[in-house]
Amino acid sequence: MALNVNVKPFDNVECRKAVQYAVDKQSMVDAIGGSVKGDPATTVIPPTVAGYKKFDLYPTEGNKGDIAKAKDHLAKCGHPDGFKTTLTARSDRPDEILAATQIQNSLKKIGITAEIKQSPANKYFTDFAGVPNWVHKNNAGMLMMQWGADWPTGFGFLDQIVNGTAIKPSGGTNLMELDDKGVNELLVKGIGTVDTEARNATWGEVDQKVMETAAVVPLAYRKSLLYRPDSAANVTVTNAYLGMYDYVLMTSTK
Repeated sequence: MALNVNVKPFDNVECRKAVQYAVDKQSMVDAIGGSVKGDPATTVIPPTVAGYKKFDLYPTEGNKGDIAKAKDHLAKCGHPDGFKTTLTARSDRPDEILAATQIQNSLKKIGITAEIKQSPANKYFTDFAGVPNWVHKNNAGMLMMQWGADWPTGFGFLDQIVNGTAIKPSGGTNLMELDDKGVNELLVKGIGTVDTEARNATWGEVDQKVMETAAVVPLAYRKSLLYRPDSAANVTVTNAYLGMYDYVLMTSTK
């Protein structure tokens, strides 16, 4: 879930940190189907992508949130009693609506009222969440998002969601509107590094620097449950990081 750094009060990092601690990630995962669907996340890069580094800058017991810490950061950002904001989600993605509703309930506990605004997936980035003018006009400080890179590397995963150049008038996928000099420079450094180990280490640095801004709340590392009957043959997973079969190659044994 992105927290837009140009929508008040999320221009204040302490307000963003309040949300980091308020969200009950475990209950959110349970709401969409439990461990079969995913595990609570603490990083932007998932464990299946090269460059993943395990860390947690906002730990809570059992990933269920920490109300006391959340309220402490609310007070630091000048909103001890909470505030109102808009949370966007895609109307035709039931799991996303369930997750948004669970987050809404978590935020109520610290006084943040999040109105959920739904829009269709095919226009989500082109007309709504990916359009800064619409986002600012509708006070959309929180935006639901799922991401799977076309190429499963640190750069392939991160570039279009954290790079300042990915902020566009329409169709943008950097929903945080994050334009952090340190993040941008590390992305350039990483893509120019020839050594694989050093390059992957840089993606972990980018991830941690993004999390230091508190501009994104990683919710879950998604899982795909694959099933096939005994009658299926030539079964190949050609897109392992998205968990998809190659249905063109699949044949029947009968």
